[in-house]
Amino acid sequence: MPPFQRPRHKRSAQVAGLIAGLGLVLTAAWASDLLEQAGKALWLEMFPPSPSWVLWIKLGWGVGFLGMAVLCTFALYKLRTAFLVSWARMVPAEKHGCRALIVALSLPGGEPEKTFAAAKQLDQGTGLDELCKAVNGPLKGWSWQQPFRAISSNKATLKRITVIASRETYQHLNNFKEIAARILPPEIEIVISASLLDLNDYNAVQTVLLRTLDEAIVAVGGDERKVCIDITSGIKVFSVAAAVVTLNRRAVFSYIVAEFGKATWEMRYYDASIGGEALT
Repeated sequence: MPPFQRPRHKRSAQVAGLIAGLGLVLTAAWASDLLEQAGKALWLEMFPPSPSWVLWIKLGWGVGFLGMAVLCTFALYKLRTAFLVSWARMVPAEKHGCRALIVALSLPGGEPEKTFAAAKQLDQGTGLDELCKAVNGPLKGWSWQQPFRAISSNKATLKRITVIASRETYQHLNNFKEIAARILPPEIEIVISASLLDLNDYNAVQTVLLRTLDEAIVAVGGDERKVCIDITSGIKVFSVAAAVVTLNRRAVFSYIVAEFGKATWEMRYYDASIGGEALT
């Protein structure tokens, strides 16, 4: 695995942001001090009498520094992306140990009835491997191979699978459950999150994913590191939402990397983060 490198921003933008931050601290402090002195002298008369022009100079400088503080705040807002950067670090499979897997149920594609009939003939002993590696026959190119490959990659540690169905795939849930029940160990719990969800509606998908993720974390004893969302379903909006909901959380998202027509594949895990970047 190549060494991970964070994306970098231009140093000029980072330097400008540091200057704006320092300017905000100084100008805010000076403005506060001068305006406090001028206000007390003018209205509360807590200080000894001073020449009026001195008070007005303090007030003017205070207002000026306050305006500069506002400008520095605006500059920091404009330059925030020079310090806040998002990235996804690849996590070694042997260090993850997924116990709860979340997948989206896509349309089966091909000839569903023929494929379902073939898949339901698989046995529990070798069925999962046969389904995942099939490159010929009725299981060739079946879109449901991907969630089952994700399951197969984690079968040694997996305890719970949550399947998110949509209004288009709801009708295929029973077939998925029947196939899964035949080829998966009985100790793996299959949870169905079915609704009239539109998998192309980002806000709706994100809402369901956040709820499903929280439920999965509770189910594995609160350890976020043991929860994974697989994005290999081919549903682009779901994939984007899955990556976003794992930002700055210990839960990861995964993707199945496979060459077309070959029986081998690799499941890759990604830890997405967004945060500060040091000046380099």
